[in-house]
Amino acid sequence: MEIKRCKGVKAIRIASHNKKVLWWIVVLFIIFVGVCFLIRYAEAGSDILNSKRISAENLKEKFKEKINENINKNQDKGIRVLVRLSSSQTTNEKKISAKNNIFSKIGKEKFRHNYNGGFTVQVSEFELENLKKMPEIESVSIVPSRGLFLQDSVKIINSTLANNLSINGINFTGAGQTVCVIDSGVNYSHPDLGGCYGNNNLSSTCKVIGGFDFCSDDTECSYHDSDPMDVAGHGTHVSGIIAANGTIKGVAPDAKIVMIKACNSAGTCFDDDIAAGITWCTDNSSVFNISVISMSLGAGLYSDYCNNDTLAPYIDSAVAKNISVVISSGNDGKYANISAPSCVQSAIPVSATEKDDTIALYANTNRLVQLLAPGSNINSTYLSASGYGVLDGTSMAAPHVAASIAIINQYLKLTGKTRTPAQIESALNSTGKAVVNSESSGLTFYRINIYDALWSFNLTASQNSPANNSASNFNFSNFSCYSETGLYTTLSNLTFYLWNSSKSLIYNETKNITGTVNTTIFNYTFSLEDSYSWSCRVMNNISNSVMAGNYSFAYDITKSEINLISPADSYSTTDTSITFSFNITENNSVANCSLMIGNAISASNSSITNLSANQAITKTLSAGSYSWGINCTDSAGNTGNANSSRSLTINSPPVQSSSSSGGGGGGGGSSVQTYIPSEAQISQGYTKELKQEEKIKFSLSSGESHSVKISKIESAAALVTISSEPFNVTLYLGIPKKINLTSPDYYDLHLLLNSVSSGKANITIQTISEKIPKPDLNGSRQLHGDETAETETATEISNDNLYIAAIALIIIVFAFLIARKIKSKIQDKNKALKFAKKPKDKKIK
Repeated sequence: MEIKRCKGVKAIRIASHNKKVLWWIVVLFIIFVGVCFLIRYAEAGSDILNSKRISAENLKEKFKEKINENINKNQDKGIRVLVRLSSSQTTNEKKISAKNNIFSKIGKEKFRHNYNGGFTVQVSEFELENLKKMPEIESVSIVPSRGLFLQDSVKIINSTLANNLSINGINFTGAGQTVCVIDSGVNYSHPDLGGCYGNNNLSSTCKVIGGFDFCSDDTECSYHDSDPMDVAGHGTHVSGIIAANGTIKGVAPDAKIVMIKACNSAGTCFDDDIAAGITWCTDNSSVFNISVISMSLGAGLYSDYCNNDTLAPYIDSAVAKNISVVISSGNDGKYANISAPSCVQSAIPVSATEKDDTIALYANTNRLVQLLAPGSNINSTYLSASGYGVLDGTSMAAPHVAASIAIINQYLKLTGKTRTPAQIESALNSTGKAVVNSESSGLTFYRINIYDALWSFNLTASQNSPANNSASNFNFSNFSCYSETGLYTTLSNLTFYLWNSSKSLIYNETKNITGTVNTTIFNYTFSLEDSYSWSCRVMNNISNSVMAGNYSFAYDITKSEINLISPADSYSTTDTSITFSFNITENNSVANCSLMIGNAISASNSSITNLSANQAITKTLSAGSYSWGINCTDSAGNTGNANSSRSLTINSPPVQSSSSSGGGGGGGGSSVQTYIPSEAQISQGYTKELKQEEKIKFSLSSGESHSVKISKIESAAALVTISSEPFNVTLYLGIPKKINLTSPDYYDLHLLLNSVSSGKANITIQTISEKIPKPDLNGSRQLHGDETAETETATEISNDNLYIAAIALIIIVFAFLIARKIKSKIQDKNKALKFAKKPKDKKIK
């Protein structure tokens, strides 16, 4: 019995101990969950802060639609985005470090190109979320893409006559010229395209001498190599139009091809790949003698120049190296819009015609288009079993023009001449066949004729005088035209044309001329004030002709109207430096304006260009009384003056002197001055060079008087004391300071230290009324100036963290109370256990 009792006590002890351990495990688990909750949401708060550093808007919401449209089902490929680093990455070392940190998270293989002020990467949706959280990144945006005009067809222009022309036995077939084609690749194994690939080897005899493939996977364009083999056929078709030399012949059959494959098998071409392709051809233009780039691709519709297009700077860089960039105008059938990037101003847009020289119904045209080329129902090299195919569209018109430019550049090189891309475009326009588009309000376009264009480069027509954009107040003018010819021809006649501002031809005259060089003068008497344009056309003895460019000329007999603004009449001041403000009404341009003090010219301004802005002439005057006005002479020689003059008084400034002596009752000192500008001067900005202890006194619009005193001058700073209630402000060179003198809600005064020289501080003070930014009710504020989105969200995140911490604290307190309760119960059970263990009274046997 005793043994059983002892075993029972032991069992009770074990059970009690197990319950105690179990309860403590539960308590620790609850505490652990609470701590994890706190850590997790603290990290979430940090993630929110980092994500908002990219933008004040939520990036995921901003690009959600684009992501859904563009994200590939294969998350390894994903979407192509442009990444720009934050402005805090100011040095190359910081930028490199930032990029390395980014690539450590998404992988270096994701990098595509340096592009448009940043760099592009191809990432999954998950990786895009990681990019949003990186503080090194300022913005992330979708890289747009263009499409090949796959419904286009080509038409080979009959260039036989041009190819048969020659100099010193060399025919004009494009020999020695290379056309860079940016497209879907090229089937260089095609016999009409040489049957081989030169792989960028200058000693290669292959027609396709080189190039690069920015889309070697043919789908997502995630990989690149140096083999631009075509998988779509479009690029092969374009290349055949330019330079096929076999069963069919292109426009420039002896030209070479550099192929940049920037488009996939579906005809999608990413902007960064296109930009990289243009750059590749521009950088290697001298190596391969690339004189023209041909692009049969585009997107969107534009009625005017699209110089803000992302490809514009790359096109401009190519044209700056004298490379013509020829781009198809698109196939939407619009007569007032063309696609980008053909609408970039430095590019050469090309639209398409049918075989009967009517504008194709699918072809985009507008006033930006100067050139047409055949583009319908034309046979060229392809990927089909027969090796040839028929296509329609502006995609094929563009390479026709590109090949023609290659031939022109061959001629220019052989004759030692040079022309800009714009001059070549103008020559193709002026020698082409006129095609009127009745749908576009009668706009006239010109289908190119390479044979006549070549002969036109053998002709030169230009204007000697009057200069372009000139004007005259004489009604009788002489117009001088220069002409020149060569290549076994002589001059035949020269025609002068004059149009009014409505583009109506009001006069033309033809004179017969002879020889190879000639200068001819035409006379015209004007009867009406107007803006005119004029030009000359020269013809040689084989009926080739070329027109000079259009020059502007104005017949102007109206004087400029001048309106005086400030200083006001009878103005009085102690300041000796006076700015005289005025504005001008003038139909043409202003040659110069002069400040008239009395009846004499005191100062002039000959650099006035923006007539819609107020003009100014600044003059330093000594104390005294003056009469002033403004005279302006326009570019035609007409001089106008203000209707009336104004008076001005310069008073001697009040002087406060102080002196410092060296002791002994003798010695001298240096005087200091106090300057008192007017309320108008101080509101416009008052600039003065001050010595130490000198001051500027001024009044606010409220009537309060204050002063700014230079208390100390250092090499790049000045200590300024502002009164009436004195306080000190340190100004640093070039860093403005705003002060609130009268109200906690508004800045009253703007200070700027312009320079420190020879112990003097040049400062500008200006009275302002600018509201001081205040936090809004939820703790955030609007961004101003150079404040970042990080400061915008800091208070908001701080409040979130307070809520999170409060919740976690409640959980921990709750766990503690449970623990106390458990401990109390265990103690009660232990007491019961001790009572059970106490021996009972026994009788001694």
